[in-house]
Amino acid sequence: MTTPGLGRLLAQRRPDHALAAAVTAAGGLLDEVDFVIRHNLPAADLQAQWAQLTARFAQAGPPQWVVITSPHTVAALLGAAIDLRELLTSGTRLATVGAASTAACLAVGWPVALQPPPPLGGGAALAAVFPAGSGEVLIPGALVSAGTLEPHLAALGWAVSPLPVYATSPAEALGEVTVDRWRAGEYQALLATSPSVVRAAAQLLGVRRGTSSAAARPPVSSAGRSAAERGSRATETPCVVIGRTTESAARLAGFPVVVADSPTPQAIIAAVATLLPEGHGRFPS
Repeated sequence: MTTPGLGRLLAQRRPDHALAAAVTAAGGLLDEVDFVIRHNLPAADLQAQWAQLTARFAQAGPPQWVVITSPHTVAALLGAAIDLRELLTSGTRLATVGAASTAACLAVGWPVALQPPPPLGGGAALAAVFPAGSGEVLIPGALVSAGTLEPHLAALGWAVSPLPVYATSPAEALGEVTVDRWRAGEYQALLATSPSVVRAAAQLLGVRRGTSSAAARPPVSSAGRSAAERGSRATETPCVVIGRTTESAARLAGFPVVVADSPTPQAIIAAVATLLPEGHGRFPS
């Protein structure tokens, strides 16, 4: 179903094209840029860490769980020739934070035992369905974690062991076309799925403000915007976010915030729809 007038949106480049396809299907345009650059840690370092872990597992037993928090984690592990299949056949179970991570795991033959019920996703959503227990949970992922999952797992009784496999850093600059479009107010919204993207966008583009104060506008869910709010074009470029940590980062940066109800492309598009005048097009449910 085509949705006229969705507008031009801006987002971090993704390894999959699900969001771009959904925006296009909804009649919009999506500019994807690299706000954040992901760098795999050196393969030799990862292999050395993995050798130490496997030696410990041989002595003390394997972890009860491995949690994958990003599709990029899968690519980083395989890039260092680290395959979890042997571990997963020794009694360790695999959990993910959502559909994209699950798809990445299944594509390489890693069976997933637990994920948040769709369309939910993210660390907090996984924590809500994670069982209480004792033993070790191994979390390969970013060198600097968002920190949303680990405290919840510790509160459930688990010993959390991080395994850094990649690092992120903000891009040094964005393309001139993107910057010019941002300054001209051509973007309906910035779409952000992580605090690092929000911080990089604020650093590289600034928070585009008009005459009203972003700090005076409280964040609302995509279902909570009134018809009056939807009927007027915001004087600032808003940030549509997923999750509490990303919402907090966007508020701290000064963006007007709309919170998507779930991390699915459909929910993100529905959140963008609340920014349009009442009755302006139809959006997929």
